[in-house]
Amino acid sequence: MPKYESSVFDNSTDGMKEQLREQQIQSRDLFNRICKERQCHDCGAKEGELHVPGCDMETCPFCFGQLISCGCIYEMFYEGFSRDKPLSGLPKEVYENGVPEDVREKWEAELEKKGRIPYVIRPFICVRCGIHYPDLFMVPDDEWEAIVGPIFGTNVVLCRECYDHVKVLMEGGDT
Repeated sequence: MPKYESSVFDNSTDGMKEQLREQQIQSRDLFNRICKERQCHDCGAKEGELHVPGCDMETCPFCFGQLISCGCIYEMFYEGFSRDKPLSGLPKEVYENGVPEDVREKWEAELEKKGRIPYVIRPFICVRCGIHYPDLFMVPDDEWEAIVGPIFGTNVVLCRECYDHVKVLMEGGDT
């Protein structure tokens, strides 16, 4: 099996360990600089505080997805809800105008009962090499699912170098 060769690693185990350690130190330093502000970029909540209602960074305590788009409110209060149905199975008025105030109040009570999740800074880390805050890039969804999904799942971060390496392996090539 060929060794992984790239601009990041050399071929020796000791050299690879040293280069990985240096990258970890650089990543940690970057993370520490970012953490100094320690507040949500969307609503301004400080680390440990609850997000402002409607913040797009708040996590749903039921499904752990993005609260403003997860659909748990519909699943809890609208029996016919399904993203596969016309109007998502919702009453036309709800689909077009949003959830009525009485349902919103019940939803907020359920969130409080379950326990809202406070803001905690979470770094973007390449799942393969561990680099913090890699440069972001785009690939088509179907390509990401075919290349990344079978190994890591699709809800992960990969740096470009690791993505390119995994793509070659998944396509049957040598690195």
